[in-house]
Amino acid sequence: MASVADMKIQTDYRNKCNLQYKHTLLTALDLIKELMLRNIMSTENLIREDASMADCDFEFAKGATKPKSCAPCAPDAIMPPIYNLDGCAYHGTCAIGLILSRNSPEEPMGNKKTLSRQTQFDLNLIQDRKYEYFATTNDDGWLCGGGENGDHCKIPAVDSAHITIAEIGTLDSKYGGIEVEYIQNLLTSGSILIPHMGIIPSFVFKNPDNPPEVELKFELAKGENNNNIEEYENWALPFLYNQIFDKLHNINPAIHGHMANENKRNDHYHVTLVRKSAWRNAKKMFDYFKKCSDVVKTWRETGPVYLEPEQNHKNPGFIGKDNSLRDENTNPHGIYLYKTRNEVIDYYSPNFHPPYNTPEKREIIQKWVLDIKPEAYK
Repeated sequence: MASVADMKIQTDYRNKCNLQYKHTLLTALDLIKELMLRNIMSTENLIREDASMADCDFEFAKGATKPKSCAPCAPDAIMPPIYNLDGCAYHGTCAIGLILSRNSPEEPMGNKKTLSRQTQFDLNLIQDRKYEYFATTNDDGWLCGGGENGDHCKIPAVDSAHITIAEIGTLDSKYGGIEVEYIQNLLTSGSILIPHMGIIPSFVFKNPDNPPEVELKFELAKGENNNNIEEYENWALPFLYNQIFDKLHNINPAIHGHMANENKRNDHYHVTLVRKSAWRNAKKMFDYFKKCSDVVKTWRETGPVYLEPEQNHKNPGFIGKDNSLRDENTNPHGIYLYKTRNEVIDYYSPNFHPPYNTPEKREIIQKWVLDIKPEAYK
């Protein structure tokens, strides 16, 4: 007859075997589930097991760019590509461009001080406020869709969504920039033709920085049936930039120089959504870019859009007389001057009006968009 001690040893052994069996069974079930999941994902052409954040290119969202790698101070690491580096003592971020800030009262993380300088694009549709897809960002958090209020441990800041058309550095010529009075005179004199700035999103883009930024791109593009320059997507952006560059490059060394370049003249324009991005895993990254592609596809179905500020004084973000710049409320579709992405200081309304399909205006647009001679600025 077995002793009590022997019976305890046998009981412990059986329990251990049962636990091992259960563990083996659970492991097998998990393996079966994993194999089934892999099979489903393979069947639906989603993410391969060996994917390295690469299989994320869709029609209107490009997430497969490879991070760039360059040594400190390498020539291709100079950002931005300043026109005359020797003449630029200090490069700030003062610029001329479009402002896409939009107050988002329904967004708990949004900054309630944001002014709605446009209501046409809800950029939260392509952000990840709930961090369902993203693991981390830098301390700025989400730059658009109302910005950050600081309650979730990101730096509090109003929505800074913008498209830089011409970056001019500083408002001080001794640093290679240019005085604000000169800019104001230039943009109100009529010597720069400012069209109604119709824009259409091209795609969401994971840029080659490492870690990357995520951008909404606005590229010059000729459609399948668009043979005339005024029908090109986003023609107003290079049209305006090339005029400004032509007028300022001799006296403003800090101005962006890359637009007067055949290969990079039309692919610069974007809204930055977030910086130093990291996704939870490859599948989440895939899902994020698929979602973005669907949103951009919907936006593109509307065609080119003119940005207009909030017009209802009862709605959050309404600019009103106290915050308005010149005639931005009554004469929209123009361009802005900003010292930094969070400090907009002036507005310039359109002076080059539609229709743009007349022979005379088509010739003017052609001149400043496609007929620029890069060698003339070297």
